[in-house]
Amino acid sequence: MKDVTEFIVKVTNLLEAEARAAYDVVHADTRRMRDSVAGLGVGLLTAAGGGIIILIGVLFWLGAIYFAVREVAGQAWGAVAAGGAGLLIGVGCVLQARRMLSS
Repeated sequence: MKDVTEFIVKVTNLLEAEARAAYDVVHADTRRMRDSVAGLGVGLLTAAGGGIIILIGVLFWLGAIYFAVREVAGQAWGAVAAGGAGLLIGVGCVLQARRMLSS
């Protein structure tokens, strides 16, 4: 009977030690994951803010092209020049995104 009791105590001690080790591992992994998600969130917000600022800059640039060409060649050619520049920028962005996603 004493041997059975000692066996049960050893098994419960082993289970307690394993559970504590598993808790420590999960706790450390959870902390790392939380830090990674926070970093990802900050990175995404920074990228979104930068994208909005770039969009505003490109719109001002296209407007400047339109107004400059409109003064020299007329309203229709101003629209063609601004549209062509916008089209080139868009194609460049699509090709860059395709390169980034294919690798």
